[in-house]
Amino acid sequence: MHRPGGDKTLQFIYSMNGSYKVCPDETLRTPALLVDSVLRAYDKIYAKAYAEETALIDGLLLDLAKADVSEALKTLHLDTYVA
Repeated sequence: MHRPGGDKTLQFIYSMNGSYKVCPDETLRTPALLVDSVLRAYDKIYAKAYAEETALIDGLLLDLAKADVSEALKTLHLDTYVA
């Protein structure tokens, strides 16, 4: 996310995960709920000053790299956007 288009990438992850949260397929909905529990901690990240936003993104990347969350992102095919 620390690359050109990072804001759009983050918006995409939030958007896609939001869609998966209401997916009728439980094998997709369950990992989406786990990812959502992480993303909610970083809600309104865009409204922060640049330095604070950068620090929050660094924290978000660390949280998304945790084993269970990383597996959930793979299941949702969102892991390539977090590299």
